[in-house]
Amino acid sequence: MKGRKFVHLLLGTALLFGMIGTGWAKQAQFPTKPIQVIVPMAPGGASDLTARAMEKLAKKYLGQPLVIVNKTGASGVIGYNELVNSRKDGYTLGLSAPNMLLQPLYGITPNDYGKMTEPICQAVFNPVAVSVLADSPFKSIDDLVKYAQANPGKIKYAYSNVGSLPHVLSGMFVKETNVKMEPVPFATGSESTIAFLGGNVQLLFSSLVEVKSHVKDGKVRILAVSSANRMPDLPNVPTLKECKVDAEASAWFGICAPAGIPADVKAKLADGFKKIIADPEFKKTVENLGFYVEYLGPEASAKKWKNEISAFTKAIKESGIGDEMKRQAGKK
Repeated sequence: MKGRKFVHLLLGTALLFGMIGTGWAKQAQFPTKPIQVIVPMAPGGASDLTARAMEKLAKKYLGQPLVIVNKTGASGVIGYNELVNSRKDGYTLGLSAPNMLLQPLYGITPNDYGKMTEPICQAVFNPVAVSVLADSPFKSIDDLVKYAQANPGKIKYAYSNVGSLPHVLSGMFVKETNVKMEPVPFATGSESTIAFLGGNVQLLFSSLVEVKSHVKDGKVRILAVSSANRMPDLPNVPTLKECKVDAEASAWFGICAPAGIPADVKAKLADGFKKIIADPEFKKTVENLGFYVEYLGPEASAKKWKNEISAFTKAIKESGIGDEMKRQAGKK
């Protein structure tokens, strides 16, 4: 009897270790199937094209392909809601952007995406440009501010999409410089740029990528950019902080996951996406789109999210953008 018990014990132990070993093997093999990436914007836009640039290299560095799924609507809310309600297994990811941090602050959604998701990486960024036409009398931010302070309401400025990053940045600018200017919102970046180029407004807050070609054509002068540092291809354009305007915020895209995915899965994803972003092919593709590569890992991205949520909360409250968003929501 004792011998049989001993044999059973050995078999049970072997079975247990076999199961554990299988579990370890499954974890070590991640990913074993394609990984879905939810892009909460329409195909063809900057966020979608960034995701598809990663898609081209996924098999090489992750061992499985990425499947890009566009889930549009409600300024990204529909896509992000699907992401936070998906399984926490690493097989459903999302394309992260400042928009996901802004939407909860406006009360548009009860879901706090900054807490309900966690970053895997940041891949690219593009600052907001503060621009005037090339024949404008304003040669610097200081010129603009002095005129605006002496002539309240005389300057009209454009931005795209109420609640967007250029809108928030314009609110920061107005608050920090203590000027009164007339805002003229447009539905899209192309509409605001066309109005600006046509002379309907004197100032434009936009993504840098939307005006760079016009700078090369000699039609536009960029007074400042909203990034932490000057852009390498625009070394003569100062940052807003250099102009003594405490307003810093750039558009960026990265990859995030539902909060709570396994640590080992997150580590594998982070390593794979880091290699994708470092690949020369990815860099060439996104630079052709007008973006700048800026890799941040999970910890650095999480710190950035925290800082931006704090800055956005302050800007939205002090500039009145939060109240404006509520009025817009009431009209619908």
